[in-house]
Amino acid sequence: MFSVYVIIPIFQSVWVSFHDWDGLGPMTWVGLANY
Repeated sequence: MFSVYVIIPIFQSVWVSFHDWDGLGPMTWVGLANY
């Protein structure tokens, strides 16, 4: 249960942070440009 509610969302957040995404359209890889 811990991994379902804590670990997986953390990794998903990191993955999304490396993309340019408006939440509806396709994700575009931007890498470290978001930082």
